Amino acid sequence: MSTTPEMKVAEQLANLAESHWFNPAVLGRKLSDQPYYTLDRVMELVVHIIRNQSVKHKLEAENGNTTEGLLLANELDKHIQVIKQQYQFKNLKLPASGGDPKKPNKSLPTSRYSWSEDKANLTK
Repeated sequence: MSTTPEMKVAEQLANLAESHWFNPAVLGRKLSDQPYYTLDRVMELVVHIIRNQSVKHKLEAENGNTTEGLLLANELDKHIQVIKQQYQFKNLKLPASGGDPKKPNKSLPTSRYSWSEDKANLTK
């Protein structure tokens, strides 16, 4: 089975982000310095990440565990839902509202990263 270019980049980014030396500000600056069409695609990516992490936060919170990043994603997702009700986006393909946290996206990793099992990184 062939891997799509998107999957290859996502895997490389996930591996890179695990590095202690990863600087998200550098990647953010590079992605934000793009033409408008590309910026729209980047924002779609950001919204999808936030949405999926918000669902993961809801699942983890039920088990008494979460992280600050998941909590932030959940709060940002709430704001995105409000914005989506206020504006009619024509060029952005944003994820659908709602979603049942009991039925998570199968593409979400459950414990892919070793640090996700480290109880010191989790808050209750």
